[in-house]
Amino acid sequence: MGGIKVVTDNGLMNEIIKSVKDAGKIAMDFYGTEKGTMKIDGTWLTKADFKIEKFLRQQISKILNVRIFGEEGLWTGNENEQYTAIIDPIDGTALFKAKIPIWGISVAIFNHKTPWLGIFYMPATETIYIGINDTRAQKNNETINITPTYPSKDSYIGVSSDAHLYSLDNYPGKVRAFGVSALHLLLVTTGEFQSALFTRFNLYDIAAAAIIHWAAGGVLYYISGEEVKPDEFVKSGENKKGAILACHPQTYVETRACVMIGST
Repeated sequence: MGGIKVVTDNGLMNEIIKSVKDAGKIAMDFYGTEKGTMKIDGTWLTKADFKIEKFLRQQISKILNVRIFGEEGLWTGNENEQYTAIIDPIDGTALFKAKIPIWGISVAIFNHKTPWLGIFYMPATETIYIGINDTRAQKNNETINITPTYPSKDSYIGVSSDAHLYSLDNYPGKVRAFGVSALHLLLVTTGEFQSALFTRFNLYDIAAAAIIHWAAGGVLYYISGEEVKPDEFVKSGENKKGAILACHPQTYVETRACVMIGST
């Protein structure tokens, strides 16, 4: 992990980033060694999920006066706290248990309803994405600024695991489903994916990635065209408005025209 640098001189942010990296060490102790159990919604759960979430709740609570949502423990803390943290201990648990290295630890923190810090850390590849406020985004040591790319035969769209229920016939490029919603979004942010369509997800799955995406100049849209706002993450962490499309704001019209929502 020596090649990963902290990108901020804010002491509180640095402490939280360090805690996420420490959580990565916990994860690696369990990586590829657990059978796990399947939850009612068809997603996987391991002992590592609980240990990482418990650790991060404890660490972040020491650093900030904070209300916390965790995927496994739901909401704790006072609703009137200045900060709200949203934790997904392992995004991509099926890949984690199979020892496929494209899973990550997701932590999003809002100052009141304003994005403050987003971290998505992939310990198996020593990759960390960080978004600070709405001003700066980095992947490891490199600044990220989203650039417009349009649907084409060479472009990629990331999709959720239920993509087979939807018609994407009008998308001219290639379709990819890694099973890691946050990573799909971040690949849009870095320009490796042209866009991403989220149809089977909760907002907490992409909270940290959203902060990073916004900080890099990206926008998230409900399929209706309405922009996704930060306060929706703070209110519940659940998806209540349906599918979300991520792309550069200049390419929304062209990208939306390629995506047909509705079961086949």
